[in-house]
Formats: sequence, structure tokens, C-alpha cells
Amino acid sequence: MKSLIRILVSAAMLAIAASCGPARYAVPVEMRHPSKSGVDISGKTVSMVYLDNGNVSNSTVGEAFAGGFADALEEACGTGEGSVGVFKMKTMPGAVYSSKDSLFNILMDTGSDIVFLLDTVTFINQGNMQYAVKLYCFDGMDKTEKVNLFEGKFSSPSADAWKTGNSVADSFVPQWKTEQYSVFYFDSDKWYDPLSKAISCDWNGALDAWLSLLDSKDMLKRSCASYNIAVACYMIGDYDLALKWLDRSDEENKLPQSDTLRKRIKTRIQ
Repeated sequence: MKSLIRILVSAAMLAIAASCGPARYAVPVEMRHPSKSGVDISGKTVSMVYLDNGNVSNSTVGEAFAGGFADALEEACGTGEGSVGVFKMKTMPGAVYSSKDSLFNILMDTGSDIVFLLDTVTFINQGNMQYAVKLYCFDGMDKTEKVNLFEGKFSSPSADAWKTGNSVADSFVPQWKTEQYSVFYFDSDKWYDPLSKAISCDWNGALDAWLSLLDSKDMLKRSCASYNIAVACYMIGDYDLALKWLDRSDEENKLPQSDTLRKRIKTRIQ
């Protein structure tokens, strides 16, 4: 890996050798995005609750589905076995699970940030291996305080309820996409050093090195350093600070990539 980084930095040095202005390097980064369902479980504690209506067969299927669902979330988020709590709850006569109050109370009982409530799961098609699933989700950290209902037919790799839960959970795990983020540099070791750190995803180290470049008398260099710091703050997850550094870069000398970075930052803040 270190050899590859040296090669990339050497190539960057050759690319800028004939110019006294800034050069741009596109750093490829694997970025996490919300799930296919739109539910974002990243960095949050999660619980899975399945309803028991007194029917032993239904309860067994619900327990297996919930276990497979929780296992998939744990594996995708790397939170470890048992990090997603699985709970059984007796069906309450007259309960309206689409109600925010109902889901909020269940959420409080589990002590988690997000709760999934499995209402029903029924095997309906032997030939196509399909289950009919009715699943509620409530995110206590979502400002909208909305109860989301996911209901429909889900294809399964088998008639096994555990494997079905594992498969359905795929719609709720974070997605990873490769994106490119520009950083600017000049023909100087003090600029190549943070570039090397950025390429190796040492964003804290790169940020510290770029901070030391802010005392330049060159407005364009100060702008590039501020822009790069904004990128580093974004990568670290401090989006508000990233915006402040991007504002500072724009005040010095707005760069062509500024608007794209600003849109990305604001998307994360929303």
C-alpha cells in the first residue's frame, strides 16, 4: 500500500512540475449512504421486536425472521453479535402500530435509537419462495418522527424464515459507493505530505498538515488549503466545520469544485 501511495504522489509531482499554479488530485473514497429503504441506521443502536399473537407456529416464524434480520444488520454495520436486540412482545388488542405514540413507547422500552416492529410474516408461495411481510420502523433520532411501514411480498432464498429475515434486512443496511473528492496541491514537499496522507485516508494527519499552510501570503494557496481542510472535515464527519472552512476558501478565492463539495456537505447535514 505504501509503495502504491509513493507511486501516486510521484505521478502527482510529475503532473505539476511544469506549472507554478495548483494541481488537483481526485482521491477515490468509499462513502457510506443510507439504505435502499431510506432508513439510516449508521451510528445508531437498533432493536428488533416481533409480535406474538399466541399462535405457536406464527411466533416461531417471527422469532426466526427477527433473528435473521438482526444478524444481517449486525454483520453489515460491524457492530458485533448481540448488538441488535431481539425482543418478543405480546400483541396488544386495539393497538395501532402505525401510531407514533405506540412505536415511541416500544422504542423507549428497548432503549435503542431505532426500533423495527415485525407485525406479520407469512410464507405465501412455495414456487417463488415468497413471504408477505408487514414491518414498521421508527427512528427516534429522525426529526420528522415518522413511522415508516414496509409491507409487501419479499422473495427469499428459501422457505427458511431466518434466511428470509436475513435477506429482507438487505433493504435496510447502509450502501457503499466509490466517490472522488478533489484536493489541491502545489509543487512543494509541504503540499505533497498532506496529499500522501489524504491518499492513504489519514484525514486527521492531512488536516493538521494543511492547517500549517494557512499562513501563506498567497491568497490562492490559502484558499486551496482551506478547501482541503473542508474536505478533511467532511471525511471525519464534522460537516458544520467543513462548511465553515469552505466558506473561508470561497472568501479567499472560490475554486471551481466548491459548489460540488458544498452540495455534498449539505446533503449529509440534512
